[in-house]
Amino acid sequence: MVVLDADHGTWSVDSPYKDIERRITRFKTEHYGNNGYAGRQLYRLFHQAGLKEITCEIISGYFTDYELFRFMFMLDEVEPAVVKAGVISEDELTLWRDSLETAARSGYFFCSESMVLAVGVK
Repeated sequence: MVVLDADHGTWSVDSPYKDIERRITRFKTEHYGNNGYAGRQLYRLFHQAGLKEITCEIISGYFTDYELFRFMFMLDEVEPAVVKAGVISEDELTLWRDSLETAARSGYFFCSESMVLAVGVK
């Protein structure tokens, strides 16, 4: 059996507002998709399913295109939701978003995320 799944909790954006980024990441991971932490759970799930010869590989990816990042991480939907939920304030969102837009204009926007590739034999 081979499974590749993301661990959205590993989402990391280069921003001076690390605390804001972590709160947004956690909210997105826990409220969007079926299981934002699935990647990190594969090794255990494979064991629990009785698979043998289990191996895992971490596959990291990154974005330097800010608009693609916004689309892939559904930020047009996530940002209003995270403010509505009280996880961050409008002012914090403005600070964070401005820092990312500045990075994009300056050519140094960067975001990364990891996926887990798990292989096991039944």
